[in-house]
Amino acid sequence: EISIYPNPSSDIVNIDIDGYSGNFQIELYDFTAKLLLTSTKNKILIKDFPKGLYFMKITYVNKEKKIKLIKN
Repeated sequence: EISIYPNPSSDIVNIDIDGYSGNFQIELYDFTAKLLLTSTKNKILIKDFPKGLYFMKITYVNKEKKIKLIKN
């Protein structure tokens, strides 16, 4: 299971994958599906993005999970 917190967030978002400590990739998209950021870290900084709805795609061990993120 993947945890994204806090959500909604205004500054930093933490990503935890329960029981997994290997490599993963995060892609952050806006509501028009424009790629805004790619990261391999478990924290991303979103404070410079406008308020609104975003989508995170998290890829790990040949799995892919999409999660909605709200920036407030």
